[in-house]
Amino acid sequence: MNIDYSVGYAVADSPYGPWEKQKNNPIIHRSIVGENGAGHGDLFEGLDGQLYYTYHIHVDENNVRPRRTRIVPVTKQWNPQTGIYEFSVKGNEVIVPVIAEK
Repeated sequence: MNIDYSVGYAVADSPYGPWEKQKNNPIIHRSIVGENGAGHGDLFEGLDGQLYYTYHIHVDENNVRPRRTRIVPVTKQWNPQTGIYEFSVKGNEVIVPVIAEK
């Protein structure tokens, strides 16, 4: 149980590496999204064309489980100086999924 669990990214020219961690890591962390244990997820493109990252958080300040799901919009920006996309999240726009009752 680590409240500082987070998400960062690395880039490589090949799936075999070598991989280079990026300077703006982590891109998802409790200091950015406001909740403990933010990490372990996946990118997806929404129906609106926006890139999102879905991840889990700890249930509260003292317990990890059951984990909760969160979704955050992701910004992808091309950096012509480095030739690499830079990623960041809109930490003030975290989506809290709600299960709709039937």
